[in-house]
Amino acid sequence: MKSWLFVCFLLAAVCSTRAEADDSFSLKIPDNNLTVYVSNLLGTALARTGHTVEIDLLDPSIPMPRQMVMLDLGKDIDLFWRGEDEMLKRRFLEVPVDLTEGLKGVRVLFVRPGDEERYADVGTLDEFRNKKTVGVFGQDWNDIGVWSENGLPYEEWRGRWNPDIFHQLAAGRTGVDYFSRGIMEIAVEAPQFPDLAVERHLALVYENDFRLYVSRNNPELHALLTDALQVVEADGTLSRMLREAFPEVYDEKALNLAGRRIIQLQMP
Repeated sequence: MKSWLFVCFLLAAVCSTRAEADDSFSLKIPDNNLTVYVSNLLGTALARTGHTVEIDLLDPSIPMPRQMVMLDLGKDIDLFWRGEDEMLKRRFLEVPVDLTEGLKGVRVLFVRPGDEERYADVGTLDEFRNKKTVGVFGQDWNDIGVWSENGLPYEEWRGRWNPDIFHQLAAGRTGVDYFSRGIMEIAVEAPQFPDLAVERHLALVYENDFRLYVSRNNPELHALLTDALQVVEADGTLSRMLREAFPEVYDEKALNLAGRRIIQLQMP
């Protein structure tokens, strides 16, 4: 992905960090596998309010913990998105709109080639648990609490997770059997990591989605994003853009969401 993107749309509200007389402002956001979708969604939503927005991308090597500190300080980042979380709600201002209509909580597994059918006989949480396979997650991810709540073994990866987890799983790292990803994330990542395979039968589902978080020192931006995103959520634009961005999720010849066996996970 290029180090920056420009999205020009019309906006009507003024961000407090910009001069009120100016009809344009910029947003600096993370650069990851959902950036194109989120950028387009923001641009479409904000277009209804009357300004021009320039979207600039953060260095993708900056880890999430550092991004949080930067947002606290109001330095070099205006927002990020992460799974809904009580700690984040207390620390930042959360925009109360689900960015992927729950797809973030529909978890599909990256596995090693040859393991695609390992869970073909699994239909319940107990059966999945009895496989005694071990997942791997990045540091402080939402999944850690969910896996713990449901009695599923996991390893927490310390340090840079992307691309290290992918490469370590493909290399046959002892003690790690799968990498759980949101189904729309795996749609983007599967072509990037052809040395991994996608498990074919299961969707482990918990109730959580990506939300935008902004600094508590920028309530005007929070209000602007909330109003704009609630409009596109209500009129169906968000749903349409989601399907257009991740067609593989719904394709029965690809990730085949409708054809997967659902294993419901409890939230902590």
